[in-house]
Amino acid sequence: MLYLDFNNEVKTDILVNSLISLGKKVLVPITVKENKTLIPSQIKNIDTEVELGTFGIREPKKEFIRKTDIESIDILIVPAVAFDINKFRLGYGGGFYDRFIEKLRPDSITVGIAFEFQVFDSIPKESHDAQLNYIVTEERILK
Repeated sequence: MLYLDFNNEVKTDILVNSLISLGKKVLVPITVKENKTLIPSQIKNIDTEVELGTFGIREPKKEFIRKTDIESIDILIVPAVAFDINKFRLGYGGGFYDRFIEKLRPDSITVGIAFEFQVFDSIPKESHDAQLNYIVTEERILK
């Protein structure tokens, strides 16, 4: 599962298309503002199946929503405003991804992708903030 980029986040369309062409099951989040949750939905064609959704973030069109069980997720790629070297993320403040990560299988891998300038020695964090397994930038991989 990975995000569809928004604003100045690392672009993901090429990765989505590459994974689909390799026959991988690709999921993207649908944002539910009312209860601050994410619903995983399979995407088969990024060019025809998405539109602007909640908060102006691209999501599957209604007719292409294919809800998928969170238990099927083996890798989750997440965005952030900032990350730190300890693999914590600073999002947009809604806690959507933190709540989602709590529900993943224990063996699921979480990866933040960012530009190097988004990685800091330390960022503000709270007790509910999820620590990721990896942060990947154009310069390094933090494990």
